[in-house]
Amino acid sequence: MVYPYRIGKFEVSEDMVSKANTLGGLGLSFSRVGTNKPVTMMTFLQVARFVNWLNTSRGFPPAYNLNERGAWGLWSLEEAWTDGGLNQYRHRDAMYFVPSADEWYKAAYFNGQRYYTYPTGGDQEPLPLAAGRRGGSVVYRQPSTAMPADVDQAGGLSHYGTMGQAGNVAEWVDTAIDGFNHATDKLLQVRGGSWTANRTRILGSTNSSTRPTGGGTSTSTGFRIASRLPPEP
Repeated sequence: MVYPYRIGKFEVSEDMVSKANTLGGLGLSFSRVGTNKPVTMMTFLQVARFVNWLNTSRGFPPAYNLNERGAWGLWSLEEAWTDGGLNQYRHRDAMYFVPSADEWYKAAYFNGQRYYTYPTGGDQEPLPLAAGRRGGSVVYRQPSTAMPADVDQAGGLSHYGTMGQAGNVAEWVDTAIDGFNHATDKLLQVRGGSWTANRTRILGSTNSSTRPTGGGTSTSTGFRIASRLPPEP
């Protein structure tokens, strides 16, 4: 099923989460590398709290079913997201959410007619770089002692104008490793690759996975936000 959605051009930065902590009293812990660096060291459940605040602070239902202790539950079949298939992790009326594996993949690799090999709008292997905006480039093949680039200096753009969906940091998606979101004890997919990734890690056919409560010590996994189209005025 085809449906419209939007996805962030950039990965979420440390500054964005810091401001949400201040405004929403979220108390989220995260990396402290630089204000415009992609935020890392957050579990998926912490990411879900951030996204829920984006929704509730604007009058929308929370995207993810977290209780006061932060435990994660499924939405009922009546409450669950159904665009593109049933997703009991996500509320059907949420405005903001972590993209699913399919939403993330389409934004990264699709050109309106077919899927590219790389998320830089082409099939040619990208140019490795440490930071910058050169077309056809990716922040990958960098030493582990280096750091990710700023979110707006994370390489060339995809066909749809997103940056950093390959390299820089890998990204959470709200899809279970088996593709069926009907249990909260499954591993979740992590897409893309970090600044240390090799060519294989930035291909569309590659993904990794971790527990929703994992990732809190990972400096190489971040996220970006997707949303519905805003309502008509």
